[in-house]
Amino acid sequence: MDKKKTYSEMMKACAMSRKTATEMTLNEIYVDMVLNELHLVNQKRMLKEELDCALDQRDKKKFMALSLQLKNLNEEYGI
Repeated sequence: MDKKKTYSEMMKACAMSRKTATEMTLNEIYVDMVLNELHLVNQKRMLKEELDCALDQRDKKKFMALSLQLKNLNEEYGI
């Protein structure tokens, strides 16, 4: 026996699939945001550790280069 859906059933199914697609897109956006934040935090942490080492070693050239990198990173992410 052939099961045919009514128009209202098809519209409900279509709306549900659209909602699911929207939810997936939002989830992907959230995941991307979290990963970007983790990447930024890790990069900043590493740069700050290297800056501390440059200060300890009194290496002005390295300190200035790392400071510029940190400044550019902050500007890139709008911080």
